[in-house]
Amino acid sequence: MAKKQSEKDLRDLAEELIEKARSILDESDDPDRFFEAEEIARKAIQTQRDEETVSFYAFFLHEYRQDFKQAEPLYKEAIAGYQKLAAYSPQDYRRKLADLHNNLGEVYRITNKPKAALKEYEEALTIYRQLAEDLPLDYNPLVMTVLINMSVIYTTVGQIQKALHILEEALAIGRELVKLDEDAFSKDLARTLNTMGNVHLENGDLQKGRLCFEEALAIYRKKAEKDPQAFQYSLASVLVNIGTLHDNLNNLDKAQSYYEEALKLNRSLVEKNPEVFSPELALNLNNLATLYQRQNKMDQADAAYKEAIAIYHKLAATNPDAYLHFCAKTLGSIARFHSQIGKLQESLDEWKQSVVIFQELIKTNPQAYQPILAQTLNYLAFLEDKLRQPENAKRSYKQALKIFLELAKKEPETYETVLAATLHYLGVLHCQTAELQEALKALKEALEIRQRLALYNFSQNVQAVAETLNSLAIVYKNLHRTSEALDTYQRALVINREIAQKNPVTKGNIAVTLCNMALIYKADGQYDQALQALEEALEIYKGITKENPQRYLMDLAGSYNNLASIYDDLGESGKSLELLQEALQLVEPYAKKFPNSQYSGLYETIADNCNLMAKTLKGE
Repeated sequence: MAKKQSEKDLRDLAEELIEKARSILDESDDPDRFFEAEEIARKAIQTQRDEETVSFYAFFLHEYRQDFKQAEPLYKEAIAGYQKLAAYSPQDYRRKLADLHNNLGEVYRITNKPKAALKEYEEALTIYRQLAEDLPLDYNPLVMTVLINMSVIYTTVGQIQKALHILEEALAIGRELVKLDEDAFSKDLARTLNTMGNVHLENGDLQKGRLCFEEALAIYRKKAEKDPQAFQYSLASVLVNIGTLHDNLNNLDKAQSYYEEALKLNRSLVEKNPEVFSPELALNLNNLATLYQRQNKMDQADAAYKEAIAIYHKLAATNPDAYLHFCAKTLGSIARFHSQIGKLQESLDEWKQSVVIFQELIKTNPQAYQPILAQTLNYLAFLEDKLRQPENAKRSYKQALKIFLELAKKEPETYETVLAATLHYLGVLHCQTAELQEALKALKEALEIRQRLALYNFSQNVQAVAETLNSLAIVYKNLHRTSEALDTYQRALVINREIAQKNPVTKGNIAVTLCNMALIYKADGQYDQALQALEEALEIYKGITKENPQRYLMDLAGSYNNLASIYDDLGESGKSLELLQEALQLVEPYAKKFPNSQYSGLYETIADNCNLMAKTLKGE
């Protein structure tokens, strides 16, 4: 009897401790309240380790500490305990069991385990639906919550229609509840609309997304007027989403206005609870950084990116499972930005950091992170090549290739396109470093895949076939296999002409191939064919340079220079000089405007050729 009394006393004490911890969390604004509540929660679980204390501590770690690694096994322990209790008394424990399944699903969702998350959500949904049959006003809002959570997972894994279908059900429930009690249930409706807007946005249906966001925003603004503290987070969330919508519509000023309004709310929330709300602040800073970049506000973009990555680094230091992948993705965004503004060494360092993090993440979740690691390695390799680090670039491409080969065996439809691209770029790099047999092997493999893909989807893959044919022809040329080089260029030319008929903006690809063929004809002494190819290329470049001078001016001037070289070989020095002078006039304004650039370098080369040709004509 004494033992039973002692157990009851311990249980009562544990319950008192939990209630005290809840009271501290709910009623205090002191930032230190989380440390105090955590100490009390620990005492409770030490005093009496049962379903109630374990589930409370799991929820505390999940919701207030974002410590998903510790929360997961505690949720599992609590679920096992409540399943036993529910077997004897379902009416008393089914609700608690459903809550725990939903919370564990959230932990799995955040830690990128979609299948496990869906399993838990489905368990919760089944119970909530059963409970809602008797008490619809109490449990239909919870049914909506789980449907929303499931829709997020389906959207993440690309099952957009499935996400929309279950959101339609949630929306229908929400509208019926609002008819009964608008004040009580409009927040649930707004959350559904906000989530549905995101799914429409993901699906490219911006008009439907806008209608959802605007209705959600109106509800949250009305709610926030009465209770700003309670609805700051929700209001910030929909402001970010509607900002993203305007960003996609290229309404950049509107997007900035919404993002910056949300940012003020994010900062206010972080002051109260940095661990819970810092992730949203970092996410919005990322959005703003991308927007500032598009607005050419590079200093503001740089500052926003740096603040975002600093937040993610801090979060990942205490909770790597939840936030390391955000660090890696944000580093990738910053690396692309720094590459764009010419900070190539910083970009290189950031890509390397991102690779290291993804290499760590695949140890625990290879299915989720292997594709991202491989693509990140490709980005790193591209930059290493640009910085004239060919051996490093080849190593990075080969690491990516190894991953994509394995992935393409399992899911060819998903990964063969990027596998072929990796082989192509590796082959081009081998060609640049005179490893011609390796280049030939990689490019042939890339061509075989791209040709096969073009059989199934011609329009999306035919340009890639022509690209690889051009690169393969260069390898044949360098191997002095002239006939094969010309045949391969001819195949590329046929494709490029066919593409340009439907899409004239691709005419530049015809010109590139013609110029490459002309070089072979010239080296082989076939001057008539060389002239014919170069003159056609020249006419193409004249037309497209008018439309886009900065992109094609160098190519146009280069074509004049190459044509002049052929006329010089044919002994027509006067014609050669005329062409060089035309090229010089084209490049001169840009060389003056951009000193120490590619324009000034080309100008000097052509000017030297002009001087030599002038001296030749004078007989010097």
